Amino acid sequence: MTRTVATLPHRPSGGAVVHLGRTGARVARDRAGGRTEIVSVPRRSRGRSPAPYLVRILHAVGDRAPVVIAGLTDERTALEREFVRIGHHPERFIEDPHLDAVDDALRGRLRALHSHPG
Repeated sequence: MTRTVATLPHRPSGGAVVHLGRTGARVARDRAGGRTEIVSVPRRSRGRSPAPYLVRILHAVGDRAPVVIAGLTDERTALEREFVRIGHHPERFIEDPHLDAVDDALRGRLRALHSHPG
């Protein structure tokens, strides 16, 4: 039997921090070489056939763990449900409802994940 990309074992590629706000989400995520980046996911998409908002956030997160989810309570719950529905890994996320949306706070929380065992 030949292994395919789908059957090869893989590990999450670093951590991510998501802050859910009224107009969109901010996602701080690890990149190759120890770099970090912050991307914005607007609530409204300008694409011709836009993916739903929560799916676009999960796409920005990618295959990363752990994932800290902060921000609006109802939005956090909805994102966590979508995360489990699509990714089947509820152990990958951590709630941090009081995290500030400022880039420095997101980067600081992402750095703190590096010592997390998950």
